Amino acid sequence: MTVRKRPSKFLFCYMTGTSHLLFQPTALFFYFATLIFWMQSMEQSINQQTNHNIGMGFVGVQALAYNGYIEVDHGKIKQDVEGLLDLNGDGKLDASDRAIASEKMMVMLQHNMPSGGGFVAGFAGGLRSG
Repeated sequence: MTVRKRPSKFLFCYMTGTSHLLFQPTALFFYFATLIFWMQSMEQSINQQTNHNIGMGFVGVQALAYNGYIEVDHGKIKQDVEGLLDLNGDGKLDASDRAIASEKMMVMLQHNMPSGGGFVAGFAGGLRSG
């Protein structure tokens, strides 16, 4: 009776074109740590670029209004934004509107989730930590 040897990791890596180092636990840890660091830095960069673009858009609109090219109706903008954010319809933005928005967001985020308990705890912890 002959004993069949299992194919080595190196043969599998050669056949699939992957690095054998990814099968080592420490290498796998550092690979994912590097990937997470890269994703966080990309998120920070995207956030900075978005904030810069929004700020430059505001400066551009104000410059055009100052030079007389356009007229900005700030009262209309305020009315439209408050109408959009006033969820209970009382005419002012307050804590009750925030509670309604938070409840709607939690319902949306928990849709088709098997258990909402862990998600709610993690989400609340993330909101509290900033």
